[in-house]
Amino acid sequence: MYDSSLTPDGKYLVANTHKLGDIFKLFVIDVQTERPIWEVNFKSVTNNMAIEANPDGSTHRIFVTRHGLRGFDVVDFAERNIVTEIKLPRRKPAEDPRQQDPPQKRK
Repeated sequence: MYDSSLTPDGKYLVANTHKLGDIFKLFVIDVQTERPIWEVNFKSVTNNMAIEANPDGSTHRIFVTRHGLRGFDVVDFAERNIVTEIKLPRRKPAEDPRQQDPPQKRK
């Protein structure tokens, strides 16, 4: 397991793996039985995740970052699958503050 988070209602543990053979997975585990109840396969190594709650406190979506994707996948908790891939725009080098020249010192 690489990363894990408890759902907002405390009923499930969501855990992702770096690699199982040639497969990258996210598991949803029932905390009462301590057994996986469903899983989702990913195209590449999963990194961090964030969990969004419904107004009643149940889990709505899981946002999962992946290696090689400048963005994240959205997993719908009720549908138990990836519903969309969000790609963030690439910055032009001049727009990236890390690529700009440092401020000049005054003499």
